[in-house]
Amino acid sequence: MKPTLTLLTTLLLAAFGTTVAQAANDSSAPSVPVVAGPLGSVDYRDWNHGTTMYGDGTTTVDQPYVVVLSTGRWLAIATTREREGLPCNLSVWWSDDVGKTWTWKKSVVIDKTAAWATTYLTSYGRIYAFYQTYDRIARFSAEWAFKYSDDNGETWSERHLIPTRLTAIDGTRGWWTGWSIDKPKLFRNQLFMAFTKKTSPSGKKPTDYNEGWYLVCTSNIETEKVVDKLTWETRPDGMVGLRDPDLSKKINAEFNTVPLSEALYCTARTYSGYILDAYSFDQGKTWSKM
Repeated sequence: MKPTLTLLTTLLLAAFGTTVAQAANDSSAPSVPVVAGPLGSVDYRDWNHGTTMYGDGTTTVDQPYVVVLSTGRWLAIATTREREGLPCNLSVWWSDDVGKTWTWKKSVVIDKTAAWATTYLTSYGRIYAFYQTYDRIARFSAEWAFKYSDDNGETWSERHLIPTRLTAIDGTRGWWTGWSIDKPKLFRNQLFMAFTKKTSPSGKKPTDYNEGWYLVCTSNIETEKVVDKLTWETRPDGMVGLRDPDLSKKINAEFNTVPLSEALYCTARTYSGYILDAYSFDQGKTWSKM
């Protein structure tokens, strides 16, 4: 489902990277051709300009999501495991030099048998980690859950499960399976997170396909600090999610959200050589055709 990666901070540097002067004076920088980029004469989108986040040859570090704390420290939550297919942990990482080097605090494990956490930092400093937990109901069954930290990631709350509506793609089994890569977005005081549902855990049956859904916190997470009072909905309305109507194009996955001034914009990857996209003008309740 996802490539096994030794993660680089290339994209992080593209967003928050060092100055061109610092990069030019860094004797450890790789000797690759310098190309024009958004930050000047060094293009930090180039893979060769990245630095290794972690790589001991045995541990997979997958899908880190970063928040910048009020102290200036970067905090990332990543999925760690020994190799693809083994049980996952959610671990916490810190960087005090804008992503150049990272420290993995192994004593802080957010959750086990869980994966694909995305992060949200409130205006008052609370860090939320939203993720999928597996195996509580059945093997490969997914449930949305979250934990939060009010001390910059040093300690974490107990696990809170989020109710997720079952739909047609889930069949009669009584649970859903899938994952998310969408970082939560606040739009009109509601929090939106896209996720992918699959018809089966393996996704290899001739009739298998994927489609997109949204987990929406309809309370204002910026003002409601009592987490048991947060309310949740699964959108869009109805029993069918976001997907290409042509089911011969089975891969509609890894949905990403962009809030616009008057609408939500969503993209999804495919195997067709192009992305799918859709708009919603009613806060995710209905969507244009992909």
